[in-house]
Amino acid sequence: MGFRSSILAGINLVREAIQSPDYQPGVSGWSIKRDGSVEFNAGEFRGTLHVGDDQDYVEVGLDPNPKILLGTSNAAATGPGFLGYPTAGSPQLRLASPPSAGNSPGILALSPASAALLGDLQVILQSTAGPVQIAGDTGILMSGPAYTLDGVDQGRGAMNHTVVTAPSALAVGEQIVITTPNIQFDPGRAYKITFHYLGSGNTAGDGITFRLKRGGLGGTSLMDTLRTHDIAAAGAIVTGETSQIVQVSGGSSLTTAIVGTVLRSSGAGSVQGFGNPANPMWIEVVDAGDTISYPNAKAL
Repeated sequence: MGFRSSILAGINLVREAIQSPDYQPGVSGWSIKRDGSVEFNAGEFRGTLHVGDDQDYVEVGLDPNPKILLGTSNAAATGPGFLGYPTAGSPQLRLASPPSAGNSPGILALSPASAALLGDLQVILQSTAGPVQIAGDTGILMSGPAYTLDGVDQGRGAMNHTVVTAPSALAVGEQIVITTPNIQFDPGRAYKITFHYLGSGNTAGDGITFRLKRGGLGGTSLMDTLRTHDIAAAGAIVTGETSQIVQVSGGSSLTTAIVGTVLRSSGAGSVQGFGNPANPMWIEVVDAGDTISYPNAKAL
């Protein structure tokens, strides 16, 4: 049955508004206006509140856990969107930019277990009250382009970490004991290569040397100096770690493996690279930033 009053005609609101007796705009009461706008003091929604259309919208509700969805499904949009949803029972907040031609969506995902930057996304953290702090029990993972902190190119972090957990054969000549997969090194970027090595020999007093090279035995030596140790006793383990900052010479990218080698530098016995699950040998390659910050980087 329709309403019969001077305010409502059937199901249509013919007056400017209906409102509560105590309605004061922005202060108290409620109002429903003929143009579709409403004002309430408070309310409870047991479902999803959707503001907007199918392209640009804001949603707040349960799905089935609490969620906030502030985003766009319009691939041509340039403004970032914000997506929050639960995963594996834990609330997760995503700040996402829509995809554009040739680019994937950029996502900043934050959850109790992790934080990660994915895809093509630029995130600006700014505070007028003081410095911005990112804290927690877990780290923040960044993939994709390098990032800048206080105007300094911080690089993009680890590119490869190769581990050896078994010893090589005893030998007199130089031998490769660890090899990374092929890695692309780009011009204008500085890379920190770290060699964590272990070795042993069968003759006390012999010298054992470790080298870090590009490609293979005949490749460029990437250390400032060769690392040599004396074997204290037959079977004794020697260990150390060395790093070198390198860059591509020329204007083209270089794809190559990095190898760690071992050789007997003095004496009469045989030597080997050493490694086991508790004491691994490893090579780590890290994008360290722009070459401007590393004027003495060694050429690959």
